[in-house]
Amino acid sequence: MVLDFSAVPESLQSFAEEHWQKIIAQTSASQQQQIETLLSDSAVQQPFMKTLSCSLYLAQLWQKKPDLLLSFLQHPHLFSAVDEAYFIAVLEQGVKALPSNSDMALDAFIRKLRHVEQARFIFQDCNRLCSMPQLTQELSFFADACIQAVSDWHYAQLQAKHG
Repeated sequence: MVLDFSAVPESLQSFAEEHWQKIIAQTSASQQQQIETLLSDSAVQQPFMKTLSCSLYLAQLWQKKPDLLLSFLQHPHLFSAVDEAYFIAVLEQGVKALPSNSDMALDAFIRKLRHVEQARFIFQDCNRLCSMPQLTQELSFFADACIQAVSDWHYAQLQAKHG
């Protein structure tokens, strides 16, 4: 898949191109097709390219875990703000789907969600899609919802075990 890097500042083009090639090299043919479809819209591609050129963290994360890139690109609120209720609902739904009594499954779920939401926060910040107060509020909502969901999950596990 070829992306147009002309919108990226010239000083960052080689960085973005290099990391993009490394990301694509790690994806399967199916993942490449999905990514190509998601990035075919210039309204998504241009801000994505800007984010990729500005964030070494995301470039390296997506190289290691291209499935997280797909989750990020499919995020229903990539361009919009969310409230605390959104994070609570996502966490409740995800935690309910976990096998009971599996700390590893809970950790993996929270870690994946954190990576996807961090990418969304960085994307919105790099592209000035939200204000700093809005971003800070969403980060706080996310942290609070994670702490509450993990606490509730562990409480239920302990209650089932010890009464």
